[in-house]
Amino acid sequence: MAKDSGSNRRAHLRYRDPESTVYNFASVKNGGEQDFIGLIVNESFNGMAVVIVGDGNLEPGELILWKEAESIKTECRVIRCIKLDEDIFRLSLSIEG
Repeated sequence: MAKDSGSNRRAHLRYRDPESTVYNFASVKNGGEQDFIGLIVNESFNGMAVVIVGDGNLEPGELILWKEAESIKTECRVIRCIKLDEDIFRLSLSIEG
């Protein structure tokens, strides 16, 4: 078995946010944006897991904007949306850019 150089391992590392950071997001549908807030569960170099409270009508492949700052919006794609409770959902997002 070939020894891993480490670059592949780095790509799959998950980092937990010790401060339980809350970020602003927006679902992009029908030319408009619908804002929501998400609690970051963990992050990696190319994605993140987020817990949200809301209707959870997000489909795999759907475009989400991560609003890092007033003028900085990063495109993400929904990988999966899992219902945890009545109005609580866990999103897996891949960072597109």
